[in-house]
Amino acid sequence: MTSQGKAEYILEDVAGCGPFQIIFFFSVVFVIKSSVAYNILFMAFGNYNPGWRCLDNHNTSGPATVNGTELETTTVDVFNGTNEIKDYVVGKCENYRKCVNVEFNPRSSTIVTEWGLVCDKAWIVSLIISIQMVGMTTGAYLGGFLSDAIGRKKTVGLSLVMISASHFASSFSVSWIMLIFFRFLIGLFASSILVTMFLYMSEVMTRKWRAVTISVPMWYVGCTVLAFVAWLAKDWRRVDQVGAAYSAFCLIPLIFFAPESLRWLEVKKKRKEFISVSRKILKLNKKAVPSFDNWNFVVGEKDKEVGDKKYNVCDLFRKGYKMITVCILLLQFTFCMVYYALSFGAKSLYGDFYFNFFVMSIIPIPFNFLSMFVLRVMSRRWHSLLFLAVTAMLCIISILILQFGDKAAKDFGSSILISVAKSTLDVAWVGLYARNAELYPTVVRGLGVGVGSMAARIGAIFAPFLIPKDKSVLYIFMIIMAAATVVCGVISAKLPETKDKILKETFSDDQEDESPHQSDESSSHAKSSPLPEATRL
Repeated sequence: MTSQGKAEYILEDVAGCGPFQIIFFFSVVFVIKSSVAYNILFMAFGNYNPGWRCLDNHNTSGPATVNGTELETTTVDVFNGTNEIKDYVVGKCENYRKCVNVEFNPRSSTIVTEWGLVCDKAWIVSLIISIQMVGMTTGAYLGGFLSDAIGRKKTVGLSLVMISASHFASSFSVSWIMLIFFRFLIGLFASSILVTMFLYMSEVMTRKWRAVTISVPMWYVGCTVLAFVAWLAKDWRRVDQVGAAYSAFCLIPLIFFAPESLRWLEVKKKRKEFISVSRKILKLNKKAVPSFDNWNFVVGEKDKEVGDKKYNVCDLFRKGYKMITVCILLLQFTFCMVYYALSFGAKSLYGDFYFNFFVMSIIPIPFNFLSMFVLRVMSRRWHSLLFLAVTAMLCIISILILQFGDKAAKDFGSSILISVAKSTLDVAWVGLYARNAELYPTVVRGLGVGVGSMAARIGAIFAPFLIPKDKSVLYIFMIIMAAATVVCGVISAKLPETKDKILKETFSDDQEDESPHQSDESSSHAKSSPLPEATRL
């Protein structure tokens, strides 16, 4: 039986889940994670092409012409709140090249309209998204490293400051090259926050509520806010500036309420801070505050293991962890590639862009609440497998509709099905993220989650290049998504179960897990007194 650490004892056996965890979750975790969704998915609006028209010999009552030749175009419906504009179109590239005076739809200002990123320049949009994902790949490791080195709270605070500054500066970009630089920084620090906040939340919440809180639709609240702001402003610079304010606001609850992680303080031997945070948690949860006078961080085997030892990626491939790490890397890569391909592919769906964007943001919310229930009654493994199976089925149905459905079915049915498939995929991803943190001990948990997130962001780098430029090949895109989902299911089944398991503090806990079972009497005693005699309260 694994002996509990001091932090585990305080959080699980003394304080329990109470007002502190509730306030921490809703005022810190919820607000910050929703802001990160806004930061990352900004390009889902930024890459939108609202349509253009050629002003060469343009007749408002008929199609544009060049040298007397009518330009062949495809109408784009742009919802403006009161009616639909039929005059702005997405034409064939040869027509775009022939036209001298091109005017983009002024009702929507995106980076596409700002710098004419269509046809021969369309690749720049995918490049910008991929560079942002390169930043996220780097930030995943940075977040894991910094959170283990300087603490969870400081890492999140530093990242929020940098994101807010980058968003604000980005809104004044004078070229797409300048924009790329700031999107890289936003990706870098947004990923750092994602990794660190996941650790932070996992280490503050009790075992019973750890996975459930991960399922709360924080991410999609941020997506919905972005969809609403984009529809309201229809100007990428204003949307960028709102992102800067959003991130700056998140600093308030972080600075004035959030304490450092007890688990991190324990493994770093910060006795004074540990006691201070413990007292804060116990008082807020209305529990008796014990005397800490005899609570010493004595030097035992675990302390020697933690000490000043520096851990690196090689420790993730230790005996017993090699297959776990390989499976997590493959799963994170595939999950993230499929998720962001579906997210940034809203522009490729049939129908109105703003409607599709809003639907793709709001549909996942009820599925996340369903996930909260499923995680309580079902193992992590079966939770992921269930929702992956549903995702694959929805992808297959959408393929059939795209191939054999009429226009109405394609416009509405396929968009809804793809949105729901994205939602169920994300719910399955929640189960993976829970296991990712729970499978590693505290001394390398930040590193393990960080490296897993790096693999995910590498997958996201490829995502923009999977998005179809032509709606007629959307079914091929969905075939790839369905196949990738099946692969995720096969790999996910190989990971160990972690539901209701005590979080390990060090690698030596594995040896304790492998020791012979204690008698019922000794087990009962260990449960009531989880700390070593010298460190027991």
